[in-house]
Amino acid sequence: MELTERFLKYVSFPTTSGEDREGKCSTDGQYVLAEELKKELSELGLTDISSNEYGIVYSTLKGEGNLTIALLAHMDTSPSASGENIKPRIIENYDGTDIELSQNIYLKPQEFETLKDKRGHRLIVTDGKTLLGGDDKAGIAIIMTVLNELIKEKGGLVVNEESKLHSLSLPIGGIISDKSGREVADRYMKLNEILSKMGTPLKSPFMTLSFMALIVIPTLKIGEKGIFDFEKFDFVK
Repeated sequence: MELTERFLKYVSFPTTSGEDREGKCSTDGQYVLAEELKKELSELGLTDISSNEYGIVYSTLKGEGNLTIALLAHMDTSPSASGENIKPRIIENYDGTDIELSQNIYLKPQEFETLKDKRGHRLIVTDGKTLLGGDDKAGIAIIMTVLNELIKEKGGLVVNEESKLHSLSLPIGGIISDKSGREVADRYMKLNEILSKMGTPLKSPFMTLSFMALIVIPTLKIGEKGIFDFEKFDFVK
């Protein structure tokens, strides 16, 4: 299942949040989507799959070494508009003009300035009578798609660009490639270039993420034994 297909599937689940319940999901629809996600995670081969009374779904993709990275997204959507019977529509190669969602309902670049940067992009919109649910079912769809790609590549680096996945496979322990050094370097630089075009201010985003796992970065870091102060090079007493 590719990214857009996953996203369209997830927005079909009504998961509007509420404010009148404590100690559990604010609406029952969130439990329904949670069960679907658990099913998909199991089909991907992940382990330790569970959910709690709050509808939070947990799972683990086991790899080599001690580095652990958490991928997080929320499934509830804003109660400011209906989240049921969503009618999504895909606009390919957006031309920068007003978008008619339905009769007398428009998305206009003059009113939504972020549209000005989306010329040439693929957009997914509703009929203007409901929320789409992109916040944050887009995040859920990305996580599930990236997990699928990592499993297929047996570890590595993955970038999602406009529903297109770019990856550098690292099948040996999740950190070593079986390709030539030149091929790995070219692929790695290509991923950095894509991320740069997508707006990251980091010169080496993957390297930055790798170093962030170290206990000495940044100045204060929460580790298994407590808070580590790099300047004093000792744990905070």
